[in-house]
Amino acid sequence: MKVVFLCTNDRTGGAAIVTYRLMEAIADTGMDARMVVAHKRSSSPRVATVGRWRYRLAFLAERLEIFLRSGLRRGDLWKADTARLGCGITRHPWVREADVVVLSWVNQGLVSISDIRKLHLMGKRIFWTMHDMWCCTGICHHSEDCTRFENDCGLCPLLGKKYQQDLSTSTHRRKADLYAAVPVTFIPVSNWLAGQCRKSSLMRKAKTVVIPNALPIDKFDTTPTSSRSELGLPEKGRIIVFAAARIDDPIKNLPLAVATLNNLKEMHDDLEEAPVAVFCGVMKNPAALDGLKLPYVHLGTVDSATMGQIFAHATAVLSTSVRETLPGTLIEGMAAGATPVTTGHGGQADIIDHDRDGYICAEDDPAIIASYLYKAISKPFPRKAQHAAAARRFSAGEIALRMKNLLASV
Repeated sequence: MKVVFLCTNDRTGGAAIVTYRLMEAIADTGMDARMVVAHKRSSSPRVATVGRWRYRLAFLAERLEIFLRSGLRRGDLWKADTARLGCGITRHPWVREADVVVLSWVNQGLVSISDIRKLHLMGKRIFWTMHDMWCCTGICHHSEDCTRFENDCGLCPLLGKKYQQDLSTSTHRRKADLYAAVPVTFIPVSNWLAGQCRKSSLMRKAKTVVIPNALPIDKFDTTPTSSRSELGLPEKGRIIVFAAARIDDPIKNLPLAVATLNNLKEMHDDLEEAPVAVFCGVMKNPAALDGLKLPYVHLGTVDSATMGQIFAHATAVLSTSVRETLPGTLIEGMAAGATPVTTGHGGQADIIDHDRDGYICAEDDPAIIASYLYKAISKPFPRKAQHAAAARRFSAGEIALRMKNLLASV
């Protein structure tokens, strides 16, 4: 059986990275697994690209339509997709040869709704890994506080809430027609996301199978091999890591993290080692950490190998996101032995068994989150037990076998 994964990127962005890892892990089981992308960053012979100009034309045309239909609003331009246009993915030889097609994050001109219909007519069995809510909404990847995806969309916040019938409504209907005509097995990566599917008028009757992202847990060690000085870390103190591609992205809720760490500073006098915060990732606003009273360092963008070493030195990993489908930094921190502390807006419950290997705060209250963080650094869970918990849930080998069995099912 030949399987091809379709994703806009192979090594850029969270969805791309986990899709690439899964493809490689499935190939390691002996299955003929490959990946077709618009933007290739890896050197893997299992990854191929689509026609550059066809993709760029589809990409630009879709952005232009969204820009015009939103009343020339640029702020939310990248939060919406329509899948109206694709780059002719069905012509790619690997796609034509495949028995099974696994859609991943395929937006911004890679795969259109019409392309998915063509894949079905070509006799392909179709699976769709969901990294966000786009499959169950009209055009948005995260509905935030909007519940209109539970009906027919319209009055879309990303389009200025101008019209009862708008681009979100028409896209919602095109998806409804697609799902009615084409058998697709959807694979949400967390139980929280599966719950969103059940709320959606599009997907209440859809076939869904929850399979989490595969992570290279065996590459994370609970004992660091690099010193703190080599990594740019403070020589003393219990390290709390806050990491993201962009740490001041509004989704990550950095102000709540700062308030939490300030609350922690007021309650750590009895600790043998004072806490210190380590921030990893781009920060567009240089003043975003000005109000932080706890000692900290900002390391900027960090590669994956170095990130593993940083986590191995960390006592805790903190997340204050307003929404996360399945936050990888918490899993990676656990794999390296750290204790995760997080808000609960998303798939965190799939990662953490509260009060047994981490803490999930039900409220966005910095004082309460700080109290959990205090517990995490004053009495951290055993590092090897943390690694084992992450391995049980997310090791690439285990997830690959689950995915392989699903793809082979009839």
